[in-house]
Amino acid sequence: MKVPPLQNLIVCAIPAQSIVRHFVLAAAAHVFVLCGAASAQSAPVAPPLTLWNAVAVTHVTAAETTGTLEHSADLTLWQVAGDAVYGDGESLTQLIPTAGQGDTGFFRVKTETRPAVGDARWTLTGTRLLVNTKTGAQFLTFSANGAGTANDGTAVRSFTWDWQRTGRNTGSAVITWPDGLSATMALEFKSGSAGVFISELTRDGVPAGVVGGTFRDEEGGSLTATAPAVPGDADLVLAGTGRAQRINLAAVGTAVITGPAGPRSFSAAWALTDARHATLSLSCQDGTTEVCELACTGPACGTYTLTVEMNGRLRRSAEGVFTIAPR
Repeated sequence: MKVPPLQNLIVCAIPAQSIVRHFVLAAAAHVFVLCGAASAQSAPVAPPLTLWNAVAVTHVTAAETTGTLEHSADLTLWQVAGDAVYGDGESLTQLIPTAGQGDTGFFRVKTETRPAVGDARWTLTGTRLLVNTKTGAQFLTFSANGAGTANDGTAVRSFTWDWQRTGRNTGSAVITWPDGLSATMALEFKSGSAGVFISELTRDGVPAGVVGGTFRDEEGGSLTATAPAVPGDADLVLAGTGRAQRINLAAVGTAVITGPAGPRSFSAAWALTDARHATLSLSCQDGTTEVCELACTGPACGTYTLTVEMNGRLRRSAEGVFTIAPR
């Protein structure tokens, strides 16, 4: 069933046909088919979500807007029914569970224009990123109208680009060079100005490999490989064989690492070996120590090796690339 995008139009449909256009309400009859008589208390795992116990809601999205699907049983009290959707102008279908929502429900799409939520960019226009991989660093400059340049210190190449925000802290940049090489970069912002990425490469549509690394905002400077004498108030972002993480460094000799169990505080010591090498030593009251050896291949970015011990016993080790971003 196609629903025209008219204001305040209400239609009835079975779950698999519920289609909601922008700012349109749709009333949907909820169909329940239960396999067995297991209750929520006796079933350790929820049954799979299918069209028998869900409503398929399709709605268009608008570029650079956030759309949130809401549900109501009485057109008065509205509750969020799905994840936030970061619009790109295309249609999107969401499966919404119907259990416990009664026999009839109403849906609407609430939109906001570029809400200030999360660290991901709504546009890369005017942004210059320092991109760091194991092979070195380069500047990516994103100009207006989808034009850009890449500078690795030896040559400047032109490219075209497209950007889509995919989450509060994530986005996808598609970069294409004239020789047919294309990179689809999935960026995850670990702080307001730095993060990690995975880039899938193709050449003329044929897969050409995968590259990962770190990035940060960069307004100026050169690609000279240098380590800061003292990081100061900064974020150290690591990406490698261990899980990607951000270490919040403070100028007073403390650091905070936020993991699955929450934030943990460490005492921190920074030692500069030479102009390109440094050691970060972290110590926690629970007996955990972390030693991160940093080798710069660009300005405050490069490769690292990490060892983690607890009460003198090796817990894990990791290696990869890093970038340091002032806060």
